[in-house]
Amino acid sequence: MTEDVAKGGASGVGHGAIGTFGAAGDLRHAASAAADFLGEKLGVSPDTIKGFKDKAYTAAQFTMPTAVLSNAPSSADIDKFVGGDGGNRNAVGEVLDYKPQTMAGKFTRTAGEYAPALLGGGEGLISKLATRVLAPAAASETAGLVTEGTAAEPWARAGGALMSPAIVSMGRRLITPLPASAERSALVDTLRNEGIHVTAGQATGSKPLQWAESALSDLPGAGGGAAHTMTTQGEQFTSAALRRAGEQAERASPEVIDNAFNRIGNQFETIGARNHVRPDAQLVQDLRATRDEYQNLVGPHARAPVVDNTIADIADQMQRNGGVLSGEQYNGMTSRLARQARQTTNDPHLRDTLHGLRDSLDHAFERSLTRAGNTQDAAALREARNQYRNLMVLEKASTGAGSAAAEGLISPSQLRNAVVQQDRRGYARGRGDFSDLARAAEAVMKPLPQSGTAPRQYINHLISLLSAGIGGATAGLPGVAAGIAAPAAAGRLLMSRPVQGYLGNRVLGQAAPESGVGRLARTLTAARAAALAPPGQDQLPP
Repeated sequence: MTEDVAKGGASGVGHGAIGTFGAAGDLRHAASAAADFLGEKLGVSPDTIKGFKDKAYTAAQFTMPTAVLSNAPSSADIDKFVGGDGGNRNAVGEVLDYKPQTMAGKFTRTAGEYAPALLGGGEGLISKLATRVLAPAAASETAGLVTEGTAAEPWARAGGALMSPAIVSMGRRLITPLPASAERSALVDTLRNEGIHVTAGQATGSKPLQWAESALSDLPGAGGGAAHTMTTQGEQFTSAALRRAGEQAERASPEVIDNAFNRIGNQFETIGARNHVRPDAQLVQDLRATRDEYQNLVGPHARAPVVDNTIADIADQMQRNGGVLSGEQYNGMTSRLARQARQTTNDPHLRDTLHGLRDSLDHAFERSLTRAGNTQDAAALREARNQYRNLMVLEKASTGAGSAAAEGLISPSQLRNAVVQQDRRGYARGRGDFSDLARAAEAVMKPLPQSGTAPRQYINHLISLLSAGIGGATAGLPGVAAGIAAPAAAGRLLMSRPVQGYLGNRVLGQAAPESGVGRLARTLTAARAAALAPPGQDQLPP
C-alpha cells in the first residue's frame, strides 16, 4: 500500500502540473470540440466550421493574449513531450501512467491532481491543503467510486470537486452552527476572562437566537432563563467594574460606593500622615499648565476664582512650612479639590481643571516619595489614586436612570458613557482600566428591545403556533396542558447547558473566503476530469 500511495501521489502531482501548464491549450481544444458539436447539431458543414476556425486563429494572432492562447500546448501535448508518445513511454511517462490499485492510492493520486490549487491566496497552508486539495479530492473520489465504470463517472468526479466548498461549509456548520467573527470572539473572551457569563446568542452575535433566548426562556414554567441570566450577568459585570476600584461586591449600592470612598480616603490620609510633599520644578510647571489651559478655554468674566485661589493657597502653605507641604495639608487640599470637582456638575471646564490641580499635587507627592526611597508608600499612593479615578467613573455610572441602576446594577451603556465623560480620547484609543470592559460589554451584552419590534412579535407568533400545534394534536385537557407546557419546555431546552454549549461553540471560526487562484485551479482540474481525455488522447470523451 505504501508503494501504491507513493506512486499514485507522484502520478497525480505530475498530472496536476501538466494540466495547469496545459490549461490554455485544453480550453482551446474544448472550444474547438464544442464548435464541432454545435455545428453538427445545427447542420453546418465541416468545411464551413473549419473555415471559421481558421479565420478565428488568424485574428487571434494580432493580440498577445489571444496569440498565446491559440498557440499554447494542451495537457496532451505536454504529456507527450515529457513522457513520450505511444508505446515509447520513458520513465516519466511510466510514472504518469501508473494506475493505483488500492483505495488509498487512488485518493492520493486524485489529491495530487489538485496540488496546484495550493498556489496563491492568503489562507494558511493547512487551510489551503484541507479546502483546496483534500476536500475536492475526497468529494471527487467518492463520486467516482459511486459511478465507477459508467458514462457518468467523469461528470460525477467533476461535480463532486466543484461542490466540495458547499460540502465543507455544511460540515463546518454541523460542528459550529453559528460561527462568530474573530473580532466578536475577542470581545467575548474579554467578558469571559472577567467571569461574565455570555449566552450563545450573545457569543455568536446571532440576533434570531438572541430573540429566541429572550422570548422562550421568559415564558411561565421556563425557569426564567433569560431574566435570571441577565440579572446574573448584570451582577457579574458590575462586580468586574467594582474590582477596578478595589471593591469586592456584586452591586454598586450606595453603601458600597460610600465604603469605597471612605476606604480610599483613609489610604490617602494614612500615607499623608507619615510623609510630606517637597515641591519641585515639575509641580510649578504642572500647576501653571493647568491654569493656562483653563484660561484659554474660559473667558475672563466667566472664570471661577477657585483656580487661582487654590494655586495661591498651595504656594502660601509651602512658604509657611519651609518649602514643604505637610501630609495633613496635602490631604486637606486634595480632599477639598475632589469634593469641589464632584459638586461642579454644570461647568465641565472647571471640573476638569480641579481634577488637574489635584493630579498635579498627587504626582508631586509620588515623586517626593520616590526621591525619599519610600517605594512602598509610592506604590500604595499610585494604587489609591488609580482606584479613586476609577471610583469616580463608577459613581457616575451607578447614578444613571432606570430600575437596574436603582438596584445597584451598572449597565454597559452607563459605564461607557461615564468612561467617555472622564476621558473620551482615552476610550477611543483603548486606554484606561475600563475601556476594554466597556467596549466589549456594549457590543455583546446590550439588551434587545423588550416590545413592539417585528422580530419579537415573530418569535411570539412562532411560540403561539408551537403551542397550538402540540395542543391540537392531543384532544381534551391533556392537549391543553401539552400546548401550555411545550413552549416552556422549549425555553428550558434552549437555555440548558448542552444546547447553549453547542450553539455557542467556537471550535471552528468563520471560514475565510476562497481565493480566486484557488477557485480557478479547482475548477480547471474538475473541468479536465469531466471534459478532457486522459493524457495521450487529444479528443473529447463520448
